[in-house]
Amino acid sequence: MNVENKNLLHRITAHSFFKAVFVFVLASISIGFITNFIATRKKEPEVKQSVTISALVGISKITFTVYPEKRIPATGNWSTEMDVTVRHTGSPTIVLQRTGLVTNSSGLGVINLSNSETIPPGNYDFTFKGISHLGRKYSGYNLSTVYSYVDFSLSGTKLLAGDTSNVVDNYVNSLDVSTVIKNIYTGVVKEDLNRDSIVNSLDLSIQIANLYKFGDT
Repeated sequence: MNVENKNLLHRITAHSFFKAVFVFVLASISIGFITNFIATRKKEPEVKQSVTISALVGISKITFTVYPEKRIPATGNWSTEMDVTVRHTGSPTIVLQRTGLVTNSSGLGVINLSNSETIPPGNYDFTFKGISHLGRKYSGYNLSTVYSYVDFSLSGTKLLAGDTSNVVDNYVNSLDVSTVIKNIYTGVVKEDLNRDSIVNSLDLSIQIANLYKFGDT
């Protein structure tokens, strides 16, 4: 091999060597950069975001138990047609009213609220006026859940019977007594105060016991 060829070979070999070294260095730098980037990303603290949601939950259904007085039989015979009025405790403003609501034989009634009726959790007064009964007010009962239940029977007070005349005055007087006498020995529900399926002296005696009494308003 002549000198010129040897020099060419040396130049090619040197060029290839430096090119290989350059590629190796460049690869090392790239690998180091990527490794350092990954390590740095791992060390960055995670940013935790908290979201607070608040909402006013209204009452959508009220279930209650209330007993009328002196039924025969004395238990499981508490079905009554009634009007119900609900107010904020201590306020005269009516927030909810139902007429002709019927409780079952266990004295259980249900008030379903429509979307337009908004009752927030809080303390409320309930007034019940039975078809043959004086109004009875139950004060300061808390409603706190969407489906609230209130047992008014635990108070020990029942709806007083005797307001039977067509003059709905929340007062037991001679007008009411005359309607019971008029329907004596019939099965008229309104005058059958004890709900034993017949109007008789037992119903009249219940009415006389409540004579001249006013109901709650």
